Amino acid sequence: MRGASQLEALVVAARRHSMTHLAITDTNGFYGLPNFLEIARKHKIAPIVGVQVTARDGEAVLLARTPEAYPYLSELVSRLHLEETFSLTPALANGLPGLSVLSSDLQLLSKLQERAELYVEIRPGSEGEKPLRFARERQLPRVVTNAVYFADSKDYSLHRLLRAIDLNTTLADLPQDEVVGP
Repeated sequence: MRGASQLEALVVAARRHSMTHLAITDTNGFYGLPNFLEIARKHKIAPIVGVQVTARDGEAVLLARTPEAYPYLSELVSRLHLEETFSLTPALANGLPGLSVLSSDLQLLSKLQERAELYVEIRPGSEGEKPLRFARERQLPRVVTNAVYFADSKDYSLHRLLRAIDLNTTLADLPQDEVVGP
């Protein structure tokens, strides 16, 4: 309930900006993955398979670096939906072959540091210098991400409407931190 653009519009915009790779990471599932793979190939963009996982002990973007990693990622997402007490820390404790973990959750990264391929995710508006200092101190690589919810600024109003519906509020009462700028 954030994304306001069709997958094709996002892929075309990525291509227009000379991107060669693109990840679409739905929250807690692979809802748009089959369409994304087809559209990305059509537009000669290398698709990156991933998922945004939100669990009780943290949040992370999990990316499959190899085709062999997809079954591990798929099993992890299934467990997330089937296990009432699912937790990212034990699920990723031994690392998963071919899987990269991006997170701005410094507590989660601390728990997983020796057990997974980790990247400190730097997001616009994140906690300033704190994630950068954490990455330097622990010698972890950094990756700058930017959640994209629409390909064209004309879709901003739809993005706001989706957020209001999701939060069961009015557009007038929609918290500013729940939307991205046009």
